[in-house]
Amino acid sequence: MKKFLLVAAVLLCLTLVIAQEKEEDDEKVSGKVDEKEEERKSCVERENNRRLIYATQQNIGNMRKLEYDKEMEKLKPMEGFECPFGWEPRKYKGDVWAINGVEGTKENPLATKLACIQHPKCGKLYLTDTHSGHGDVIKGKPGSECGGEAEEGLCIGSSAASFGLLFLLVIMSSFYF
Repeated sequence: MKKFLLVAAVLLCLTLVIAQEKEEDDEKVSGKVDEKEEERKSCVERENNRRLIYATQQNIGNMRKLEYDKEMEKLKPMEGFECPFGWEPRKYKGDVWAINGVEGTKENPLATKLACIQHPKCGKLYLTDTHSGHGDVIKGKPGSECGGEAEEGLCIGSSAASFGLLFLLVIMSSFYF
């Protein structure tokens, strides 16, 4: 029974990975999607470069690297949403925050997800998964205060995610032995 559960868990993980790869392959087939994908890639690369420059200038050790989140692109703003002004984010919907496209996300060091959108009233906006600020900054050489790994001076992954994986492995191994 324990071996069966272990095999089932491994098969579930493999199925999820294969499904994700198929979704990415399907998107590559369409030329229109390739153009949109290039825009996304350009946006997140540009914003990560801005974050690294700012982290270097301000000696921020825990600035996180952004990953593009296509699901955030699809969100519609909450009722009564007001355009962000300057670097101050505005609640967009749920746990998603909007930041003025001119100012960028550098004042939000703990953000890990990004979507770049064109809002009909506000113009270019960056959507992020957190609302952090100066109080969340840990001073130090860029990438030195990550609590995990760093890539080119920006924090990647998370210690919480690493703990979750370790926890899953411990639980699975207890079924095996």
